[in-house]
Parts: sequence; structure tokens; C-alpha cells
Amino acid sequence: MSGTSAGWTSERRAAQARLMRAQNADPAFVDRRNKGPQNLPAAERAARSARIKAMNADPAFQAKRREGIAMQGGRKLAIPEHTHPCVRGMFVAMNEQRASRHAMASRVGMNVASFTAWRRKHMPRVDDLDAALNALDLELAIVPKGARNSDGFLNQRIKGAS
Repeated sequence: MSGTSAGWTSERRAAQARLMRAQNADPAFVDRRNKGPQNLPAAERAARSARIKAMNADPAFQAKRREGIAMQGGRKLAIPEHTHPCVRGMFVAMNEQRASRHAMASRVGMNVASFTAWRRKHMPRVDDLDAALNALDLELAIVPKGARNSDGFLNQRIKGAS
């Protein structure tokens, strides 16, 4: 058995069905059940709306609401050895900035599967890689051979660079 039916016997189901039929036949019960914010008088709706707007405008109320929200931990993305250094550098920067593949995909306007494929089996197109790097406040640049480390970042200062 699964879901809400776990542990329910046929007698219990029949009793629950009888109870629900009796409740649905009672107009007072149905009326109480259907009372929601949409069925309130206009004056009461306006008063409730004003109270909620005042609460939401109060910085102390907002701070109290936020303190209960846990910071999203997230785990670092694993980067396989065979990954291209430029892509490796992008994933290192994503890990440092705690950016998920989903967040990056929404920033860049790409599919999440693209980022997964870059890590595992495909090399991105230059324009896609540049867009992803720009979302991380990085840029794709041409550097002399041997000037970058295994993560794709510059490991020495280039002569003439300011």
C-alpha cells in the first residue's frame, strides 16, 4: 500500500465515505467549508488587505520572517579530469559563487542539461561558454600557451597587461 491509503481497512474507508456523504449533505457544513477570503464582504477584505500590507511594509516583520529561512547549502559540482580547462574554470567559479546549474541556466537562457553535458561529454560552443562566463562576471580571453593553470585561470601575469 502507498500514499494515504496505507493502513486503511475497508471498514475504515466505508466509515470515512459515510462521514463525508453526511457532511456534504449538511448545508451548514458546506457553507462553513466554502467560506474563504473570496467570500468575505468587501469591507472585511479591504481591512484584511490593509493589515497584511502594513505587516509586509514593516522591516522588523520581514526580518523575523527571514530568520527562519535556512540558507541554501548546496554541494559543489564535481568536475571530471577530462573536462576542458575553460569549462573547468567556469565550474570552479560556479562552485565559488555557489551558483547551481539551474540558476546559471535561467541567467543565461539555456537548458540545464547543457551544463551537465559540458561537464561530462560535450564541449560548449564559444558563444554559449562566453554567455555562461559573463553570468559569473568572467570573460573569455585569449592568453599565451602555458599561461593558465589546470582550472583554466591565469597563473601568471602577462607582460603588457594592465
